[in-house]
Amino acid sequence: MKHRLPDFAYANLESPDVRAFATEDPHALLAECGEPVILDEIQRVPALLSYLQARVVEEPGNGRFVITGSHQLELRAAVAQSLAGRTNTGPWKPELYFFRDHNGLKIDPLQRRGRDLIGIEIRSASTLHAKMRDGLVRFDANVTPLAQKLLVYNGSADGRGGRRWSNGVQAIDFRRFAETLANMAPA
Repeated sequence: MKHRLPDFAYANLESPDVRAFATEDPHALLAECGEPVILDEIQRVPALLSYLQARVVEEPGNGRFVITGSHQLELRAAVAQSLAGRTNTGPWKPELYFFRDHNGLKIDPLQRRGRDLIGIEIRSASTLHAKMRDGLVRFDANVTPLAQKLLVYNGSADGRGGRRWSNGVQAIDFRRFAETLANMAPA
């Protein structure tokens, strides 16, 4: 994740020194890291989630904290309790992420497949409009390159599985979306 978000500070809680710092003085760790920040291996210091919750309540905003870690039932319960309504996790494999920043840029969802990141924008409209692809194009240009950009909408693209714009965004209808996800699933 660190190489996908190079403008984010990074704290690897697997490191014994960083873990000890986070455990002994969570406020100091968060102050030193600044924002936005990636907190990797959060399961090593689950109490840190309560400190994140307090910061999000005090100053609402999306895209400030990216938390990653191994899936453990205890951690999932801690995230659900501490950050209820403020996180997006999915039961799907491969992993899905949701991105929003303070400038209104959003992607719902991002799918990680190996080293690649795939942007998927889902719209309820039945007619395609070029503006629908703006989030994917802006994310690809300004945050990190996307291996694939999909725009899912409620209509029929062209009867052949989708329309591809010159900027690499592929529009597909909802009926083809499940098939596309199945083809993207890891072996």
